[in-house]
Amino acid sequence: MDRTGCHQRSTWKHQLDQASLSVKQAVRQFIATEEISNTCIGLVEERYRDTTVWPGLLVLRGLLACGILVYALKERRWRVDYGLAPKRTMLAVPFRAKDMPSLRAEFGHPDIAVTLTCLSYYYAGLTLQQLMLCFELLLKQDNPASSMNPGCLDFSPSQKVYATLAVSIQNPRSSSVTSSNCSHPTRAVIDFYLSRVVFPKEAKGFPNKLTCSGVGSRSREETSHNRLFWYKRQSLSATKLNGAA
Repeated sequence: MDRTGCHQRSTWKHQLDQASLSVKQAVRQFIATEEISNTCIGLVEERYRDTTVWPGLLVLRGLLACGILVYALKERRWRVDYGLAPKRTMLAVPFRAKDMPSLRAEFGHPDIAVTLTCLSYYYAGLTLQQLMLCFELLLKQDNPASSMNPGCLDFSPSQKVYATLAVSIQNPRSSSVTSSNCSHPTRAVIDFYLSRVVFPKEAKGFPNKLTCSGVGSRSREETSHNRLFWYKRQSLSATKLNGAA
């Protein structure tokens, strides 16, 4: 993971460690329980609303409390129900059968689309071309060494692969690197590819939603219910993209 991600983790730990026991319990309930009281919401919001922790709490609530992660891992099977179709898009798409991506269908729920896209790359790994692109992006930055934790570039069986890849970028035709020379890249390398290549190109976030549902058109008098619904349906894709940018 890049340095920004490492800094965000340390900030998270510091702010959560400094919280009182009641706040910690409220945070746990906020991210793990779908139906929560307004008191719990108010306590968490008052503490973290204007901090860098807040977007991450919404992501965790969507993944855990609202069942996005359970659905993706339990109800959907990679390469059977979803997977990658590189000729169409870099995002995950529905599959009609094993290794048969749908010709036009896409996932309408942004949270599901983002989650299944991440899982698809974690399972499949990166191709040699995608891996080379990661190195190209690193070399174009002002300070490549500080852009990614050195531990993220740990390939086996030999560290010489890193140097060989760097040379190959300058002269692709003389490259002696093949997909068999590199093991499956670490998750941090895949996260780098997702945040710098996949999501900036394929995913877009908009401040307003143009569609309306029956729940959204209910009376404004149901303030309590609408507030809870808002927390339940926060867009995981938008918060993830903001954190990865």
